Amino acid sequence: MKKSSINVEYIHCNALFGFLSGMIVDALQKCTEWDDATRNSIIQAYVKFFWMQNDLFSKYYVKERVLTDKEKAAAGAIEEAAENKIRRQLRNESLLNAAIGTAAGIVIGAIFYKNFDF
Repeated sequence: MKKSSINVEYIHCNALFGFLSGMIVDALQKCTEWDDATRNSIIQAYVKFFWMQNDLFSKYYVKERVLTDKEKAAAGAIEEAAENKIRRQLRNESLLNAAIGTAAGIVIGAIFYKNFDF
């Protein structure tokens, strides 16, 4: 099968579907030959049709991008930096909790020591 030399980006196909959908819905809304229920059903059918077309285009037209080694390394570095930041925050919170616990223990111990004869 001959491969086409035309290359249209998905964003333009999506814009075309949106434009056509708007034009058809506008034309159907102006049609006075049907009652409101029939007109609304026809409009819903066309909207569903365009949604399905858009979904099929996005499924088969948009290819998943493969990351280069450089992009993978950059993504790994970002993830590692985020993990390190979380570890530092947890360590700082642990130290703060330990310091608060120690201070509270000293204060409570001092209060008990003053109020009770041991």
